[in-house]
Amino acid sequence: MYFTPRSPDEQIDGKIISVFDGVSIIGAYQIVTLNRGRSQGLEPGHVLAVYQAGRVERDRFSGKGFRGEKVQLPEEYAGLMMVFRSFDRISYGLIVRAESEIHVFDVVRNP
Repeated sequence: MYFTPRSPDEQIDGKIISVFDGVSIIGAYQIVTLNRGRSQGLEPGHVLAVYQAGRVERDRFSGKGFRGEKVQLPEEYAGLMMVFRSFDRISYGLIVRAESEIHVFDVVRNP
């Protein structure tokens, strides 16, 4: 099989819903399952950027001491993946580059 790596034509906003082998930290050359498929425009060869979901933390410097208000930290770029198989509602992809830890429920988007 040959794949032509390319960006999807449509805007993709999805999540990693599982990883083959069931590990908690995903790295390069591991296979993941996405919650997006052909019906959302994903095809084999599409390349997607992976973003580590931002955590929710308490703002200790908001003037309210240790009970500060909660803030959502921004997402961080974590790597690249390529879709190698797509079905109507799910797809399988290979992580081709991991800049930092990737986890289940991290976000995937157009690069």
